[in-house]
Amino acid sequence: MREQILGAVDAAFEEQIAFTRQLTAQPSVMGEEAGAQDLMAGLMTDNGLNIDRWSLAETDFTNLPGAGVPLVDYANSWNVVGTHSGTGGGRSLILNGHVDVVPTGPAEHWTSDPFDPRIDDGWLYGRGSGDMKSGLVAAVYAWSALRAAGVRTKGNLIIQSVVEEECSGNGTVSCLDRGYTADAAVFTEPTHGTTVTSHVGLLWFQIKVAGDPQHASLAGKTVNAIDKAFDLYRALQSLESRWNKDKDAWPGFEQHEHPVNILLGKIAGGDWPSSVPAWCTLDLRVGGLPGTAAATMRADVEACVAEAASSDPYLRDHPPQVVWHGHFGPGYALNGGDDLLESIAVAHDATFGGKSWRIAAAGSSDARVTAAHGIPSVLYGATVKNIHGYDEAVEIESLRMLTGSVALLIADWCGVEAAP
Repeated sequence: MREQILGAVDAAFEEQIAFTRQLTAQPSVMGEEAGAQDLMAGLMTDNGLNIDRWSLAETDFTNLPGAGVPLVDYANSWNVVGTHSGTGGGRSLILNGHVDVVPTGPAEHWTSDPFDPRIDDGWLYGRGSGDMKSGLVAAVYAWSALRAAGVRTKGNLIIQSVVEEECSGNGTVSCLDRGYTADAAVFTEPTHGTTVTSHVGLLWFQIKVAGDPQHASLAGKTVNAIDKAFDLYRALQSLESRWNKDKDAWPGFEQHEHPVNILLGKIAGGDWPSSVPAWCTLDLRVGGLPGTAAATMRADVEACVAEAASSDPYLRDHPPQVVWHGHFGPGYALNGGDDLLESIAVAHDATFGGKSWRIAAAGSSDARVTAAHGIPSVLYGATVKNIHGYDEAVEIESLRMLTGSVALLIADWCGVEAAP
């Protein structure tokens, strides 16, 4: 059966790569994912899955575990879930992936158009090719290989194609709220063939600072909002250092020199080159170690900003604002799940050869959402380069092996029998 399944993967792989290129060509940045989800719904339908498609606007995210603060109107933000109902007696499995991608940055720094995917020397290039449209497509083609091999699962299979992974996690939150749970969850995020069993949390926030606008000739005698904002950012870097001192308490994180990062990802301020800036807004991302609640991280950030402001005569009288939006979730560490890890290990050895190393990641994912619901959850995916950067790409051969490995994982975890 293993040979039949892997043979079916190979037979359809050219078609799989063609579809992955088609999906990667969709510029599915935040709020513009509908076209990509149309393609995913069609692919799932063609492969015999029952489709459920809904707008995130139907979900009330108030008090849902792992929910972030929406950044856009969700009327055109769609999830697609394809399900196969097992015959009974097997374990259920979620395979999860996201179609949303981060912005490309200046297109002139790419070797080719980021939304015109190209293949070069065994790599598929394009925004979202690695993170993580190729992994999501691999999940569907893994299921397709089982069908082509003439088997069906005993346990239920749920393939979740979500949005909002890059900015809030609310796509996966909505899936769980809609009732799509299982005995285990595998996120086919890019992991270079490793199995990620823990990662940091993720919170987004802004710091808004008001200055004292004056003519440039008075720049040395007034308050520059951008300067003051950077003073606050430097104060947050001391908080980052304090948090990293606890990293060795969590298995796997001792391998990271600096797993917790407070990143200043965006800055805006001022209105005119010859006027002292009247305002500045910093957009920041903060990670947190497993075991640290999101509310605790928020309180630490707010206390750090308040303390820094209190030591500055101007900011003491004009306190900065801290605004929370987007991601708001804690880190996670796999709790139990030994049988899931064993299934992955066997499937990985049969395809990649050797051991899938288990690691902790300094990044984050929606696995924290399913983990919050008590579902054993891991990340397991292909080899990539330059994710979130210029010339993002996925290694095609690793993608073929991943597809076969996920197919074998489904068969082992869910159990299979001959289809009529």
